[in-house]
Amino acid sequence: MNTYRTGIEYMMIHGIGILVIASLLRRLHESTSRTVFYMFTAGIVIFTGTLTLLSTRTLWIGDAINWLGMITPVGGALMIGGWALLAMKGYKKPTQSPDGTTERL
Repeated sequence: MNTYRTGIEYMMIHGIGILVIASLLRRLHESTSRTVFYMFTAGIVIFTGTLTLLSTRTLWIGDAINWLGMITPVGGALMIGGWALLAMKGYKKPTQSPDGTTERL
């Protein structure tokens, strides 16, 4: 049950992360936010999907899918990479208008 809980918690955290990115689109670089969105989405599907399948395998298929455990870290790496990319390249600095004042985004 702990495996299932971990998968659901990470799905919720990164789902909220996607909502935060969507709400801050004006302050983020478009290409970076798009890449982070794809990394989060792929990470959620792979990481939480495999954890959910592994934790419920006895209900529907048995031990035939134990190999999914080897794929789970790929999803985790995608989610970590998304956060790292967002931290390094995500924020767009305010631009200066021709009269020298800083434009608000």
